[in-house]
Amino acid sequence: PYQQRARQPAMAADSARPLPAAACCHTDTENWGSQNEMPNIKSAKKRMELSREARSRNRITRSRIRTAIRRVRQADSHAKADELRRTAVALIDRAATRRVLHPNHAGRFKSQLDRLVRKHA
Repeated sequence: PYQQRARQPAMAADSARPLPAAACCHTDTENWGSQNEMPNIKSAKKRMELSREARSRNRITRSRIRTAIRRVRQADSHAKADELRRTAVALIDRAATRRVLHPNHAGRFKSQLDRLVRKHA
C-alpha cells in the first residue's frame, strides 16, 4: 500500500542544518511575480496580474478597516464612538460582502466594536 513520506525540511547548501521556514517560501509579497517567476502561459500571466491588483485592493480595504477600528477605540465620548462605529461597521460589511474578510471574522469585529462602545458609555 501507498504510504506518504514525511516531508524533509529544506537544507542549506553548505550546512547540515535545516533552513528557517521563512527561507523556504515567498516572504516578499511586493516582488511576487518578478522577472524570475514570470509564467509562460498567457492565462497564468493574466491571473498573476489580476491577483496582484486584487491583493493591492484588499490591502487597502483591510487598512481602512483597521484605521476605522482604531478610531473607535480612541474616541473620547460615547456619541463620537457610536458614530465612528457605524462607519467602521459599514466598511466591515462591505468587505465581508466582497469576501475580503470572512463573514464570521466580520461578525466578530462588529461584536467587539459593539461591546467596546457599550463599555464606553
